[in-house]
Amino acid sequence: MKRLFIFFVIVKIAFPVFGQNFLSEDKQWNVRNYFWGDIKTEIYWLKGDTAIDKTSYKKLWYSMDSLIENKYLQGFLREQDQKVFYRPLVGNEGLLYDFSLEVGDTVEIISLWCSDPTEKIVESIDTETYFGAERVRWHFNSDYEFWIEGIGSQSGLIHSFYADCVFDIGYDLLCYYENDELMYMRENEDECFQTSVGIKEIVKTKAIYVFPNPAYNRINIHSGGDLIGKSFQIVNINGVVLEKGVIKRKQTIIKVSNFPVGVYFIQFEDQEYYPLKFLIY
Repeated sequence: MKRLFIFFVIVKIAFPVFGQNFLSEDKQWNVRNYFWGDIKTEIYWLKGDTAIDKTSYKKLWYSMDSLIENKYLQGFLREQDQKVFYRPLVGNEGLLYDFSLEVGDTVEIISLWCSDPTEKIVESIDTETYFGAERVRWHFNSDYEFWIEGIGSQSGLIHSFYADCVFDIGYDLLCYYENDELMYMRENEDECFQTSVGIKEIVKTKAIYVFPNPAYNRINIHSGGDLIGKSFQIVNINGVVLEKGVIKRKQTIIKVSNFPVGVYFIQFEDQEYYPLKFLIY
């Protein structure tokens, strides 16, 4: 019995990320899209199931506004044996990820822009810790992206090796969430939703922001050290105060699971910081 217990402990430690499905409805990917100086952010998430040709898929949605007032069906995903398959709205299914690859393996990948298989070779595999979680990374014969276990491509969920197929547009995975908790932020970035206008707003508001946005269970207020010790309050669109508190650290987590669905504002004692708007869905 003791040996059996030790075995399960070893398995749990050795495979911390694949304890849950890659295609889970509690995940969200924020992807930066840049085209000739114009910057937008695409938000991707999974919601609902469907069957196509007797094969079960998760529905993949996306929005290009921070409050997800407009959402669009992008395609369909399924997973099997550490492999993830992508099917666009029009066209056939193809392999998007294979998280069982080893060094030297060759794989053919399809993605948003690469509808024809793109062949890549795994050149190295290492591990990196993101927000306390150690994840395996796969590096290919490509100088602009790698895969992260449980998260996907550094270029975006369905954007693997896009630069092999399109040359005037770019994609970067900015942030990744699980259960509204930030689990990955791109190196040297401090904002999970960026637009050509939004970049100027970040400077104007001293780089304070709230994420995820929209939220479901909790929000994170990320600010500089200047706000520590200052008070804040959360109000609804009618000005009713629902929550008060004090900023005690650079990142403050607030539970909002009991708040009704709607639009809210965070107001700060320091008037140099403009109120932040966020949505609860």
